[in-house]
Amino acid sequence: MKSAIRILFVPNSITDRNREQVIRLYSKLSGANYDTVVFAESRAEQSSKKIPMPAIDEFVTPKGAIPVNDLLRNDFCDEDDDFYIDDVALGSDMAIYQHLPLLQDVMSDFSVVSVPICDADPAIVREFSYVMSEIMGGRNALLVVASELESSHKESWALLKEQIDAKNISNLFNLVNSGAVEMTGSEVFIGGMLVANAWDLDIEFLPASQAGESLNTGVAFASGL
Repeated sequence: MKSAIRILFVPNSITDRNREQVIRLYSKLSGANYDTVVFAESRAEQSSKKIPMPAIDEFVTPKGAIPVNDLLRNDFCDEDDDFYIDDVALGSDMAIYQHLPLLQDVMSDFSVVSVPICDADPAIVREFSYVMSEIMGGRNALLVVASELESSHKESWALLKEQIDAKNISNLFNLVNSGAVEMTGSEVFIGGMLVANAWDLDIEFLPASQAGESLNTGVAFASGL
């Protein structure tokens, strides 16, 4: 079954505080049959390569190995010069390793492409979103974006939510770049929002299951017919 969900916004880290909510988010994929999951996250690496995708052939979790979609990875490289196949950003602390087991719980027989962004330049963010929207647009693929607020201030969340609901990506850029809202993974978060706009998707945030969870920008999904 092909799912209407095209993008998931997930936290960088899965903790006792957000675990239940993240599991509920992934449960929405139950029965879906994506060919590939593209997992995007920000990496604080000093590298001349802005978007260095790991060169490995598979990601191994306690629940088994997931093959990398080498064809799609090469398509990203062919589309834009900022995409490289290089292990400079690869590490066991990557967010993808926390999330793949949850994907394995609800899906089977899928491949994966890891897309780390190592530069906060808005031009790189826009290149990322352009390549994702162009290359993934016609494919049976899911984009997963790892990001979260640095703190759980209601004011920061309210500012972000207002601009997300208005689909005002320019103001989202301004909020993050000005420091008014501090985020981990702001590059991929804004890039994911740009992709959602390009695909004309509706964004829905999961309600909190305990106090404070709804303040995490990561627990949401974008869907469309």
